[in-house]
Parts: sequence; C-alpha cells; structure tokens
Amino acid sequence: LADEDFMAMPGVPPGAAQGGWMTSKSWAGLKRRLLHALITEDSFVFAMGGHSAAAGHGNHYFQSYTLQVAWILEPIFARLGVKHQARNIANGGMGTGQNAMASAYLFGPDVDMLMWDSGMTERGERDPDLMARQAIIGGIKVPLLYSFPLGVLKKLNHFGECDVGTSGSGMSGVADAKTKEDLDNIAWAARYMKCASDINNAFCKPKEYNSTCWIPREDYTPTKPQDKYVGGRASWHPGFRAHQIRGRSIAFVILRALYEALGEWGAASNFQLDEEKWHVTTYYKHIREKVLGIAEENSPCYQMKGVGLGKLCNLPMKSRSDWSPRAYPNDSAMHHVMPKEQLEYRDAPVDIAYQPPDVHNPYLHPIPGAVDVLNIVSNGPAFRPIARTTYESFYDIPPMSLDKPMHKPGKGYMWYHPSGFCDGSLDSFCKREATNSCLLTQHNDSRSGVIGGPVSGWLLFQIPKVEHGYIVIKVESWHFKNEMTKTAGWKSINNENDGRRMEESTNYLRSNANGNDNSNSNDGVGGGGGNDESF
Repeated sequence: LADEDFMAMPGVPPGAAQGGWMTSKSWAGLKRRLLHALITEDSFVFAMGGHSAAAGHGNHYFQSYTLQVAWILEPIFARLGVKHQARNIANGGMGTGQNAMASAYLFGPDVDMLMWDSGMTERGERDPDLMARQAIIGGIKVPLLYSFPLGVLKKLNHFGECDVGTSGSGMSGVADAKTKEDLDNIAWAARYMKCASDINNAFCKPKEYNSTCWIPREDYTPTKPQDKYVGGRASWHPGFRAHQIRGRSIAFVILRALYEALGEWGAASNFQLDEEKWHVTTYYKHIREKVLGIAEENSPCYQMKGVGLGKLCNLPMKSRSDWSPRAYPNDSAMHHVMPKEQLEYRDAPVDIAYQPPDVHNPYLHPIPGAVDVLNIVSNGPAFRPIARTTYESFYDIPPMSLDKPMHKPGKGYMWYHPSGFCDGSLDSFCKREATNSCLLTQHNDSRSGVIGGPVSGWLLFQIPKVEHGYIVIKVESWHFKNEMTKTAGWKSINNENDGRRMEESTNYLRSNANGNDNSNSNDGVGGGGGNDESF
C-alpha cells in the first residue's frame, strides 16, 4: 500500500480478512529491522498491549495470538542466530493507559513491532497515541506500529514518518461448513470456525475452547482442587482457533518480509548489503525527531494536557511497576529502586508450588494426524549465535543504600503479586502458587502492587537519573483498612508508639458516600487497579 494512498483512503485499507496491510515504506522498514537482527545477531521482538480478549482469557495463555506468533517464529529465528520473543502485555478489564505512560520500559526497550488491541476497553486515540509515542522516544529501538487506531497510524505515518500496518483476521481462506460432513472435510486447525446457524450450537460452539487446569506429574500433587478448564469463557473472549489463526496471520507477515529480506541479502554482490538496507541508528533518530516535532493539534496524546499530563507526550518516561506481565520483570519491578533500608521490610515473594517446566500439555497441540506446524519448523538444530544481546542494562540501578535518609522506612506495607516469572512470553512461568485452582492457566495478567495504610510509615524509593523532576504515581484509592492485615492492632506509625499517627477517615478518593467502588473512571492516569510508578 503506497503511503500516499493510505493517507488519502477514507476508510479501512483492504486486507482485514486476509493478512492485513502495511505501507510500502513500512514494509521496507520491517525488512530493515529483520536484516539488522540477522546481521548483528540481535533480537527480534513482537509485543502487544491490550485487554482481556487480547490476553487470551478463556484459553491457556500460550494459546493467545501473541504467543502463537512466537510459537512459530521462535524456532525459525533460532536457525538464523536471532533470539525471537513475543510479549503479551495485556490486562483484563483495562485499557493500555497504565502501561502507555512508559511503554518503552514496560513493553521493553527492544521492541521491533508493537501492537495495540484494546478497542473494547479504550475509546478514542489519546492513550494509544501516548503508547506509541513513548515506545518511539523512550526505547532503544523504534518499533513498527501495528493495529493501532487508524487515526493514530495516519498521523504518525504522515507527520512522524513512522512505519505502520494492521493485522488481518486470516479468515478469508477458511471454508464454510453447512453440515456435519462439511466439518469433517475441513483441516483440524480451521474446523468449527465458520459454521451455519443450524449446526453451530450442536457442533461448533462446544469446540471453541480447549484447555485443562491440571495434568498429573510425579513430583507434585495440588493441595487445592483444580478446575476442569481455564476460566474466562465469555462471548467477547475468542477461543483458541481464533487466536491461532490470527497469530499465524501475523507470523506469516513477518515470515514473508524475512523471505524477501534474505533474498535481497543473497542477491547483493559478495553479500555486501548497502548500509541503507540494514543500518538503523540514523533511521531511528530521524523518526524520533519527526515524532517530537509533530504539532500538538496533530497528536491526540496532547489531550493529556486536560488532566495535567501533557509532558508525557514529549518526555521519555522511565518506570517501575508491580503489575504483570511486563518486560524484564526482575529489573522493572518497584523493589528494584528501593533502598536496602526499605527492602528489609518487604514481604517474601510467594513461592511457586512446583518447578518448571510443565509436563507435556496435549491441549496446546493438534490432535494426532493433524498438521503440526511447530514440529515442522522445529525440525533441525538451532544456530548458535556468537553475540548475546541483552537489554537489562537499560534499567538503571540506583545506589543500594541511602546516605542520609530523611525518613525512617515504613514497616507496615504489604506486597501482593503472583508467584514465578511473569514477562508475558513463552518463557514465563507465572501464577503457580499452591492456592491457584488452575495451575496450568499460564496467564500472567495481574494488578499487583504495594498496599499501605495510615500507620504504614514512609515508602522509600531511590529514583535514579531524574532529569526533569516530573514524577507520576498511580494508586488505587478504593481499598479498605480490613485488607491491611499486617498493621492490625497497630496504634502508631511503624508500631513504634512514638505518638505519630494519621487520623482515621471513612472518606475514600473517588468513592461515593456509600463506599461503593467508583475507580473505573478514566482519570488520565489509567483508571483503577494496582500501584504503578512512572518517573
């Protein structure tokens, strides 16, 4: 799709039921990113931010379309010496605002292709534009923007010269089934997806999901009874086949670009590609400068000025959060910027009930006799790259101790977060605590954080490399004191009986007189849910 045709097009570009669309310049930009990853043995990362349907609720986490991208691409890229990762950074019941304020930190600074999928919970263009801008100006790489609202893509493509595109559903090639016999003649992966109304309820609807909560293993038996299947089956949550075909569609776009890129490299004299084909430093710098130069009237992000957060649109923000999933969770956690004086009072992390990996889960794979794409693309040895690119150093580490603390650290805070490793990828092993009634759900989605009350004391942070003095803290204001079991019975701050105490109050921010939760309003800081700190 020519860039000028995209700008002039009044409606949605073609390809919605196929593999999607991309402008011609953006297609070249995708190939440039792929060639750079191949030549430098860098990573190639696809990340998505969205709501519960995008997270894959109702299915195993690994069945979500984002992780189905990695399901196919990871072994292929491994043969080429490239580490591929897909990150499903979606949160049920939320938009992307809480992560958008510092998307380069929470989605990762190394994202090559960034997708937005939150149309069900996020109206308008403000927060998606913020998510895109922060990823562009705040990270190491400048991602290609995928499936953002059309108005956001047009403005960033035209005024910021960003690479843009949108995924397709992949449904154009799926056969219709009018009878039970028709279903039997359709390949297993596409079976039950397009059904006539008179066979849908009897044959197709019961096959929409495919999951289990537990498969016996020798080293552990759950102490909590396990559910029959993964929860979250709702009319607005697509099943595993819909996720699978969308993931295949996205993967095919990347593979087609990879195929063309390898062809261009192979056709180059002595395999010496022109630098313009694969160098990215100047390319990224140009896009960042163009985006920062976009006039406010052409950037929906600047609607943030109405809630006093306009600076988020042009200052690269750093962040620490306890929400999950998030990229590099050990480095991007809030405790990573707490001094040791505060960490002494941090609750111990919740233990996982058993060690990874999970036993083989047949619910994640085709039935016997069906085409198994993973087995095909995984057949053969991986290429061992010489370079081992890592991006953990992007997350600044502050001094571990306070030289002259102004306040005593608070002893009365509670940390609540899921067990395990929750980075939104196929490498994750999350929510495996013994109290989980579906240990094989694999989902990373959690609004975790720190909870405190009137006698909890000061919560101390060491924020490194503050440049503009602009700090945003996200809090939930609807919790009640009976949740604070750690300080039950305390009569003073830190329970030190020195007379310091805040007065009790029955009033709660953004709550009505009856104490009902009114936290879902969009106040420009991302709505209610979890403690998230951006700086």
